[in-house]
Amino acid sequence: MDIFKMLSDIAAVIKKPSGNTSADKKSEKSAVFPVVSDNPKPDTEVQNNELRLTFKEAQQAGFQFCYTRKKQVIITSIHVKSEKTIIPAYIDNHPVVRIADSCRPIALPNIKNAVLVFPDTVKEIGEGAFRAYRIPRCNIRKPLWGPIFTEIYFPEAYVRIGELAFYDQANLKKLHFGRKAFIEGSAFGRCTALEEVKLKSCSLLDECFGNCTALSRVSWEKAEYCGDRVFFGTPFEKSCDVLITGDVLQKVRTDEKIFTVPEGVKTIGENAFENNKSIERVILPSSVIIIKRQAFVGCEKLWDIDLRNVKVIYGDAFKNCLSLDSRVRIGADTEFRGYPFTRTMLEKESVTKDGIVINGVLFSIRPDFSGSLWQISDNVRIISGDMSRYDLERRWSKISGMEIVFPESVTKINDINLFSFAKRLTFKNPNVQIYSSKGFPLCNSFRKNITLTFITENGSSDIPIVFPKNIGDNPAYRKTVEFYDRVFDGRFGRFDINT
Repeated sequence: MDIFKMLSDIAAVIKKPSGNTSADKKSEKSAVFPVVSDNPKPDTEVQNNELRLTFKEAQQAGFQFCYTRKKQVIITSIHVKSEKTIIPAYIDNHPVVRIADSCRPIALPNIKNAVLVFPDTVKEIGEGAFRAYRIPRCNIRKPLWGPIFTEIYFPEAYVRIGELAFYDQANLKKLHFGRKAFIEGSAFGRCTALEEVKLKSCSLLDECFGNCTALSRVSWEKAEYCGDRVFFGTPFEKSCDVLITGDVLQKVRTDEKIFTVPEGVKTIGENAFENNKSIERVILPSSVIIIKRQAFVGCEKLWDIDLRNVKVIYGDAFKNCLSLDSRVRIGADTEFRGYPFTRTMLEKESVTKDGIVINGVLFSIRPDFSGSLWQISDNVRIISGDMSRYDLERRWSKISGMEIVFPESVTKINDINLFSFAKRLTFKNPNVQIYSSKGFPLCNSFRKNITLTFITENGSSDIPIVFPKNIGDNPAYRKTVEFYDRVFDGRFGRFDINT
């Protein structure tokens, strides 16, 4: 059997998708909720003809592969020998279910425009699987990991496309998706020849079509989950005054002083209002619960925004919003993941004797006290783990008997490492949640002996944390280890004294 002739015959059934040029008229600049075009769907007959190869035929066709315990096939490498490459659905009657990470198809220099077809059996395309790598050629026959694909047919059913899967495939012009695609970050980044994308039900993650500098037409029926800056650096994004992907507000361009976010939006995406010099007031619907990193960065005139329904605000969300002050309304249970208010009037108005306190969260510790006792104020609920540090170790580690008292109002300490310079930490709330830096074990939070004191209804309880020079059978050190084993939860980097 001539395997190459067989592949060529099967691939020959691929037809060019019919187009409707009248549907390509430039839309007015307004809120964009793309929908699937009524144009006929590209013929995918080739995908329904399940290609079945024997073990030897698959090797001859240029496929390298391995088997899972369930006797499923994973394609690990492809040697592109033809301009029509069809992934087999079965090898030796075992289904091909996955393309491995960094598969990196190798093509000879004479292969420059190839069509790639996936069968319905493939459910996952690994990270960087077909990412283009340009390798300097020493001679005319040297293989190339480069931008060789111009058209790709994906499975009709669900498929997960991993991060950077087709990154930098600069010749790629057409994508034919099936009913469901889960597209991860930068999967089609820098595909600079890609002009149009049509999706049905899909999930789009961070910058999955980022820097596709020719992408001007996008349509889909439903987007279930969307990351940040999905179409960053594309003509499609630049042509939109307001771009909403799924329930994420991706981009806003307006000269108005007041902007109302449409109902149904749940997330304000990264850099959505970046450097808007006109906007003064943003009206958020009750559906908005997340504001991502740098969402309003550089909005110098913004002063009025109601954040009481927002559950999570990420770091630098309002960085350089110079007019944002204490008039901003923040919910009592709003969680800060990072410090959102860098270089704002709110920051300047929130300086206390303990540091910057906003909505009960202590940021940027800069305590002002005398002697060896630092009593944190009762208005502090949470000690942030993302604050800027003020060299506490150098300033106070040499104070004899340095003690820090956390009031009953403090329910959570995100980074106990900040206070490792003290000799004693006193907690008036025995139920306080204590976390170590970045989830490291609590015993790594302190570099020298320290005492933890918990005030309970039955009085105070002292727990010495001991680091003797000679560990050996030191009973004090054994007590410390037993304490860690009893109360420390290594999965989350926290401990619970109540255990």
